[in-house]
Amino acid sequence: MREFGLNAAATQEAIKVFQAYYAPKGLYENQLYPGMRETLAALQAQDLQLAIATSKPEPFAKKVIDHLELGDYFSGVFGASVDETTRVKKADVITYALSELGLSPQTAPLLMVGDRQNDILGAKQNAMNAVGVSYGFGTIAELKKAGAVQIVQQPSELITSLPANLKF
Repeated sequence: MREFGLNAAATQEAIKVFQAYYAPKGLYENQLYPGMRETLAALQAQDLQLAIATSKPEPFAKKVIDHLELGDYFSGVFGASVDETTRVKKADVITYALSELGLSPQTAPLLMVGDRQNDILGAKQNAMNAVGVSYGFGTIAELKKAGAVQIVQQPSELITSLPANLKF
């Protein structure tokens, strides 16, 4: 709405148009960042439990992960509700993921990794720290302003950054 100056009705129409394209074609256009598969394997080898909490509607997110053949790296894929009325905000998706996984920031060291301010702010609303990634869609300034505890430039940096930030 902010980016394109749309009102609520125009936004809902834009969402419908986007989903009509994304479901049959767009989700298959997703590509991994270079080095991501190796990074996920290295993190998994460190016995870190990995999960996805995305603002994408959950069925789309699961199809993307399946298409990219990444399912074995994650304990779960959690996304926004399809009805656009529940689990719309990132904080709500994170809360849902934590509940489904039986995790709590009060009892286990948890960390969010994200490329936008919504990721960082959603983590903070769930009493979690967040590492920002500059290779995504957000900017370093946006991630810093939101309060990322660290910003990494490439996926491989997560291999050492995540364990270092997972301390009580």
